[in-house]
Amino acid sequence: MHPRAAINSANASRQAANSFWTDERVALLGQLAGQNLRAAEIAARIGDGCNRAMVIGKCWRTGIPLKGYATSVADNELRLRQRKVERLRVRITKLLQQIIAIQLAPLSRVSRETSERET
Repeated sequence: MHPRAAINSANASRQAANSFWTDERVALLGQLAGQNLRAAEIAARIGDGCNRAMVIGKCWRTGIPLKGYATSVADNELRLRQRKVERLRVRITKLLQQIIAIQLAPLSRVSRETSERET
């Protein structure tokens, strides 16, 4: 297949996918998302070959809030930052525990030596 033919084929399939979302279906999507339904449930109610991925994608592109998913790039970035902060907090906590254990190790050795001398 010629490279241009592949690009034209991809564009045609993209246009066919876009024709699925009529104004009525987008309105229905907004109503169903407003009822806090999961993406799979919304897809089942819309029917006509609609699937979970199509619902999530359309909600993402149009900014329709969907239960359990970020509704915008800013929300997604915020979630990613929060996860990163949590991972860093866990790593710092573990490092501090290791540092404390290292600092206490000489003390425990000294106290053992002292108790051995006394006996």
